[in-house]
Amino acid sequence: MTLGSGKQTRASVNSRPMYSGQNGSCWVQNRLLDLPDDVIYVILSYCDLQSLGRLSQVCRRLAYLSSQDCVWLELRKRLTAVRSKEDRHKTRGSHKRLSVREHCRYAINWMQGHFKDLRLIHHGVKQLPWLQVNNHNLWVSYKNQIRCYKQQTNGFLHELPMKLLRGHRDDVGRFVVRDNMVVSGSR
Repeated sequence: MTLGSGKQTRASVNSRPMYSGQNGSCWVQNRLLDLPDDVIYVILSYCDLQSLGRLSQVCRRLAYLSSQDCVWLELRKRLTAVRSKEDRHKTRGSHKRLSVREHCRYAINWMQGHFKDLRLIHHGVKQLPWLQVNNHNLWVSYKNQIRCYKQQTNGFLHELPMKLLRGHRDDVGRFVVRDNMVVSGSR
């Protein structure tokens, strides 16, 4: 920096903002990245989806910390749709388990109408299940059973069936639900 008298002085610029205490004698440096990881995890767990996305773009450390499962657990509780037993242990056909972040991404895409067709139930034998929707209930035939899933107020289905009808010896080929009565046939 050049002054009018021709003397050169150095101006030191501190990249970290410094704040003084009440009496001005104590200087404290406040930065998010100076906090320990467990404190940052707690802070990130209170963030919404957009905030987590923006924070993950700030630097590599925040991108790593915001991608951890413990940050997404609270958000997943509010977003999770139907999960099968396969999702809890591992996905069928591969040994890779979906992260909590991926579950949240799928649930949000589903609510916004951006989704791909996925299988709800995997049949070991080649059978086309029969589906029927009425009064916020989804009726599904699976092997020799008819299952009824209740739709929640947020639009998702309960994980466990509300009703489970058994009695067929063979696979249920077709059924009809009318006036709280189920008529079914098997092959």
